[in-house]
Amino acid sequence: TASGDNGGSGNLTFAHICTGSNRILWVAVDHASATDLITGVTYAGVAMTKTDGLRAGTGSRWESLWYLIAPATGSNNVVISQSGAVVIRAASASYTGAKQSGVPDANNTTSADAVTSLELSTTTVANNCWVVSGLGATNVNLTAGAGLTIRSTSSNMGIGDNNAAKTPAGAVSLTWNFDSGKAAICQASFAPVTPTAMTFIGAVASVSGAVRAELWGLIAPTVGANNIVVTLSAGLISASCAMS
Repeated sequence: TASGDNGGSGNLTFAHICTGSNRILWVAVDHASATDLITGVTYAGVAMTKTDGLRAGTGSRWESLWYLIAPATGSNNVVISQSGAVVIRAASASYTGAKQSGVPDANNTTSADAVTSLELSTTTVANNCWVVSGLGATNVNLTAGAGLTIRSTSSNMGIGDNNAAKTPAGAVSLTWNFDSGKAAICQASFAPVTPTAMTFIGAVASVSGAVRAELWGLIAPTVGANNIVVTLSAGLISASCAMS
């Protein structure tokens, strides 16, 4: 995670580190304007995609949420460009194990005036999705409400998520708390990468038939630390080992 503040004018640049496999990067952007002045967001020079943007109630703040599938690994700059000369603040979070297409799985927005908390529900489509939430408010002292884990903040704005895979798919409600003021939330979900099935090679059973050993293989597995999931019939016990 990371965050940045342009200090009052010009574009905003800050570094974010991405690691792991099947990556996705999310950036929440807040700027001091009643209209959208953000002309683009890039990471390591690659353009990010905006899911949504909206005004914080009737205030002079605009919130937007951006993503990039398969961002470059290592420390690279997030660069947020504007057509005006206003304060820009942003917060970022990256995740691994994400599906590398079909983003967002779902998305939603809300805004309000004169509130001390704001809740938004997003209904996921795929099973085991995570929901990312970006908030911008006219006041500070952000804290996590029901269902929300805050990942990064910059003064009056931040980014967070539901800190769990939603199963089965359905509504996920996340709440931000803050000092009384105007606020807006952009939310979106992303699905996990589809597991790759391994190929059955052969098996041998014990003399009694009570124990069975099987061998499975996979060509060109995904690089990095990934889970091997063994699915069994009810009541059976399994132990496994792997070598690459």
